[in-house]
Amino acid sequence: MKKIFLEEKGQSLIEAMAALALTAVVVVVLGNFAVRATRDADYAKNQLQASLYAQEGIEAVRAIRDQDSAITVLGATKWSDLWDKTINATVSAQLSTNDLNSLSLSSSNSAEKIDNFQRTVSIIDKGNDPLVKQVTVKVTWGSDPDQKSQVTEYFSKW
Repeated sequence: MKKIFLEEKGQSLIEAMAALALTAVVVVVLGNFAVRATRDADYAKNQLQASLYAQEGIEAVRAIRDQDSAITVLGATKWSDLWDKTINATVSAQLSTNDLNSLSLSSSNSAEKIDNFQRTVSIIDKGNDPLVKQVTVKVTWGSDPDQKSQVTEYFSKW
């Protein structure tokens, strides 16, 4: 028996094919892992950026409220006019943040576009209290409805 194994040289065709098949499986698995990791990293980057844009939107609305800046929502011309209005439906608004000294909020049917993101601001009354406004800033990207970030804050008359 020992003599037979010592005289064999090289690999058989079946062993070579098995090794090639195993290598192909490993390459495909590693390739799929790399593609998924890249896609997940891209999603995480977009989610972070969308969260930052949503928070920026809330901060801009807060600055508009604090400065009683110009708005054109439901006939209001400044934020303090909103306290006298009852909002029963969601009012979509577009935020303009080109210059921090001239923030504005206006009624709009379209979203504000920032790079490949879209930002919308909605304002509704909190329950039956017209002195508390629920402001929601929603930032979306891509076509998947799960690709969004949303921040909601409540603003009261003070």
